[in-house]
Amino acid sequence: MVIDTIKTITQGTRQINASNSYQFLSIPVFVQYIIVERPSWSLAAVAGANFNLYSRYSNEINNASTVPLQSTSQKSTDKNSIGVAVFGGLRFGKRIGKRMDLFAMPSVNWSLQQQHIKNSILDKKIQQLGINIGVSYKLN
Repeated sequence: MVIDTIKTITQGTRQINASNSYQFLSIPVFVQYIIVERPSWSLAAVAGANFNLYSRYSNEINNASTVPLQSTSQKSTDKNSIGVAVFGGLRFGKRIGKRMDLFAMPSVNWSLQQQHIKNSILDKKIQQLGINIGVSYKLN
């Protein structure tokens, strides 16, 4: 009997492209307090809660740059749970009509509980910083 050992050493570079995506559908419930209101602009504080009704997570990994992305999300029988997040921001408005404003609102969305999203590897609290941009219309 002869002891034989085979040793292979490979050196190189591997590039992995990955995509992690979260999608949320939430119902916002907010209150707004106007701090300053001028004829052409306004500043307000906004606070409230987002009630998350639907969440979706996808994770795709590509091992070779010539191969299209393949989904690696594992199927799970777990269901999504409804999450709640508190919301706060400062709303800067610019009047563009008698009842219309163009606004920008830097904000933070802070989860109170874990999201429990189906197919997600880690169930965790998801915090978001962002800026909301839009048009508002005063009803009264």
